[in-house]
Amino acid sequence: MKPNGFTFLELLIVMGIMILVAAMIWPMHKTLDDTQRYKITMKKIQEIEDAILGHSEIVDSYDLDRSVGGYVRDMCQGQNLSQPDEWCDWPGLWEPEGEEDLGGIRGFFDNGRFTWNSFKKVADPGKESMGQPRGLWTRQLNTESISSQRWQGPYIKAPVTTNPALGRHFADNQDQYADLYVHDREYFHLLQGQDQLVDGWNRAFRFFLTNQGETFWIVSLGPDGQADFPADFKNYDPDLPLNRDNIVHSLRFDRSEWQNILASQRVRSRTVERLIVMTGDYMDRLVQALVGDSPAGPNTGYTGDMLAWPDLWNYVCRFESGVPGDPGPVPCGTCRNEEGETVVCGTLEAVHEAQGWWENKWEDPDFGGNSDYTYGQPRGLWDQDDLDGSEFGVGWRHAYHPKPENSSGSSDVRDRNEVLRDAWDRPLHFFKVEENGKEHLMIVSTGESGSGVFHINGNEFIFPQPEFADDPVTGFSDYLEKRTEPFNLAEYQPGFTGEIDGISHDNTDNIVRLVRLDDWKPGFMNLLVSLDADLNGVSQVDCNSHVHESNDFSCRVYGLDGSPVFAEESFQTRWDEEEDLCRVDSLHFKFDDKTVTRIIMSGGRYLVCWDSNQRNPGAEKLEPDTDDWNRIFSVFASPARIVDREILLKVSNF
Repeated sequence: MKPNGFTFLELLIVMGIMILVAAMIWPMHKTLDDTQRYKITMKKIQEIEDAILGHSEIVDSYDLDRSVGGYVRDMCQGQNLSQPDEWCDWPGLWEPEGEEDLGGIRGFFDNGRFTWNSFKKVADPGKESMGQPRGLWTRQLNTESISSQRWQGPYIKAPVTTNPALGRHFADNQDQYADLYVHDREYFHLLQGQDQLVDGWNRAFRFFLTNQGETFWIVSLGPDGQADFPADFKNYDPDLPLNRDNIVHSLRFDRSEWQNILASQRVRSRTVERLIVMTGDYMDRLVQALVGDSPAGPNTGYTGDMLAWPDLWNYVCRFESGVPGDPGPVPCGTCRNEEGETVVCGTLEAVHEAQGWWENKWEDPDFGGNSDYTYGQPRGLWDQDDLDGSEFGVGWRHAYHPKPENSSGSSDVRDRNEVLRDAWDRPLHFFKVEENGKEHLMIVSTGESGSGVFHINGNEFIFPQPEFADDPVTGFSDYLEKRTEPFNLAEYQPGFTGEIDGISHDNTDNIVRLVRLDDWKPGFMNLLVSLDADLNGVSQVDCNSHVHESNDFSCRVYGLDGSPVFAEESFQTRWDEEEDLCRVDSLHFKFDDKTVTRIIMSGGRYLVCWDSNQRNPGAEKLEPDTDDWNRIFSVFASPARIVDREILLKVSNF
């Protein structure tokens, strides 16, 4: 009978088979197929193009269809494009010095590692060469160096050899390298990733410039690593057998195109470019005054305290109080005639003295008694005026932005010019805009052109609005009505240019900041408040009769849902049947996207708890009196996530 188990010979045979299978499979470990390598190659080509011309998705604010940045923009900064300039061009192609043919000696082995000779500029970039756009990652090009005032690179990560062993089956030392056939040495050069940008097959890209240096080409040799290049690349034939798998890409702009773009951009002076940056920075500070660091951080701005957008105000004039038949807001510069009608002043000096003169003021937002302004100035950022003061941190607490000052002219002129302005010293424009049922705040600078248009319901709202010269008295009401229009965000066209009533208007240079409602509303908070009443040992009768009057301890969160408070909640005493103890239920203030009836504004809030023994039992909407509240806690509602907090109170605290 044969014994159980394997013989030693059988084990050796099995192990040999396993080793053989592993040896067959291992070369396939972590390898990529040609489809994956093609995707890698296309990504690398895009990276090279972005390094030369700037990111393809960046849009110039003055020419919404085109943008040029990267290497060529920096190299041409401050240069006269009509004059030849060696560096204000495509990045030059540099190759290792050596024999002229691609398979010639181009380097040497140093401590077992292949190293290129020094580099030289390719004389004819239209022919096949080993040239690489080295200026993308270094400004030190052999003995030549690009000025550091212009070169702001690196524009692409410097290529390094990720796998030095790739070419070792061709040569592993200097003698083997020198003895290679020309074709093999050329392929060995392709595999050297040091100082060469390589494709998805880890072979060096080929670069060409054609049409008298107009067009920049990037070529990958594809899966087979071969190509049939003509003496001049402009005659390249993609249908030749060796070329059919090549990946050939020309950059999106020819040289003359991107130079024209840069030339047109340069028409704007450096001063204008600085004004654009200054205006953008100032508008960012205004956004911070509105919503603090929301939504990424705490809402410490106006909306955090006032729980609403700031009202928008407009400058108008009214007749002095006490004058009969007050028509409401009127244009400044009007007065009354003997019939009490408003007329243009100038020839009626005696009349307005007898009938009453107007006083200038900023019109309160409740225009006409029932309609708020949707266009104007957010004066609440620096002027409290009729706004309620703070109560437990809810309400106007301080100036959120410095008051805009204008020291020239009379007091009424200074008051009228008390508006927020951009770097061109033009008023900024504030709109309350609707989008999907939500109201946002849009801030607009008219930019260099000084004009802008908001299309509303098929009409145009031109800003700054023209004066009502034809009929300044009767036209003023319509003028104000336009400032109460429901502005829809979708009707603002940033690319609009055109004439309206014979006057040119341009939105393309407008500088816009949109502050969305969701940036600061709603807030999220999970607050648990517990009371240690020390009720152990109390009988069930005493507990149910509220002997310890735990209900007299109440808490309220201030600063929610546009109102100053959230409904008061009181601790409840209950008898725990299982534990046979008298307990006090905790209070739970939870606000998240599921508690629809409890929406809280983000930002700092206050939890106020008090002993309510001294309060009048018959009073409605009971508030903590000054002689009985005595515990206040700062709590925070995040605009982005649930904030958990637990507060433990003791009866002895009160």
